[in-house]
Amino acid sequence: MPSDTAAGPPEQATSAEGQKGRPEIREEWLDSDAVKVVRRLKKADFTAYLVGGCVRDLLLGMHPKDFDVATSAHPNQVKATFRNSRLIGRRFRLAHVYYKGGKVIEVSTFRANPLDELTDLPQDLLIRHDNVFGDEEEDARRRDFTINGLFYEVDEGRVVDHVGGKADLRARLVRTIGDPDVRMREDPVRILRAIRFAAKCGLSVEARTYAAMKTHVAEIPRCAPPRVLEEVLKLLRSGASRRSFELLRDVGALRVLLPPVAEHLERSGPEAAERHLRALDALDAHVRVGEIPSDAVLLAALLAPLPRSGAPRGPIPKAQRPKEEPEPAEAPEGEAPPPDDELDRDLEEMQQAIDEPEPEPPPATAAEVAADPAHAP
Repeated sequence: MPSDTAAGPPEQATSAEGQKGRPEIREEWLDSDAVKVVRRLKKADFTAYLVGGCVRDLLLGMHPKDFDVATSAHPNQVKATFRNSRLIGRRFRLAHVYYKGGKVIEVSTFRANPLDELTDLPQDLLIRHDNVFGDEEEDARRRDFTINGLFYEVDEGRVVDHVGGKADLRARLVRTIGDPDVRMREDPVRILRAIRFAAKCGLSVEARTYAAMKTHVAEIPRCAPPRVLEEVLKLLRSGASRRSFELLRDVGALRVLLPPVAEHLERSGPEAAERHLRALDALDAHVRVGEIPSDAVLLAALLAPLPRSGAPRGPIPKAQRPKEEPEPAEAPEGEAPPPDDELDRDLEEMQQAIDEPEPEPPPATAAEVAADPAHAP
């Protein structure tokens, strides 16, 4: 089975290998429900592939978190094909197909880059709508990075590569598809995605892509704040938060996203930075064994370098509950309802991480700080 961490370079496989009966990805590594979705769409006379991150991770010998499908079927056609599905999204309309145990297979329609239809590019390239349908090659070319533009034909056992993604996987490079300056201006969140893929998969960022990231890093705040926050949380949940944080600093994204943290680390010197990196090492160790902290604790770990002395800080307000609380909704079968004090506990952990004094050497890890009652305010 693939591992959860980056492995060595993928073996050089060719389309001919898949056609001769030797699949480029072992079938037992594929998600059976995702394969069912692909085959059902093909049976309905649509083109369908496994796509994106699952193909990338399997070729790197890693275990994918999700399996996604790309198809020539339009969203309403997907919904008509699967009764266990529903449509979501405005900016990017797609279908979710639901299976037992809460599994979701995401099915997207082949799309084209909306800017490709324009003869003259506008000064503002930020993509706000992405529902221009296209063919499979257009869909591959409108994606962000070559390593994410790969399709997998499950019945023929071959990787379909329109963008040179297999060569970049062998070279262990994150490279944009097309002009990197245009790609970063279209969606500056791609800067954070490039950092995550490089850190999580143990890759390097191609030189022109890296230069474009540094050039356009100040445009990240133009993107929707929930998207930016979720991408930052993905960095912290990746099991490679230390390397992610180093890349955030290197490209200038930390100064854009968290100016007080960046300024404090610059003033405090390398010792303070290394102390924070060791805390992120501790966080990564927990993530790699499946212990994912709450979002509040993740953010507290990110803010840990900030000084916690000086003027008193007000407490984080707790959730206000109505005097007469309604009966809690029954938890889905097989799932336990969350404890009533879960939010309070997360807020207290975050408050503790913010308020406690700087530890004396040797520094405590983030987990030790959050759990040690002796450090409470």
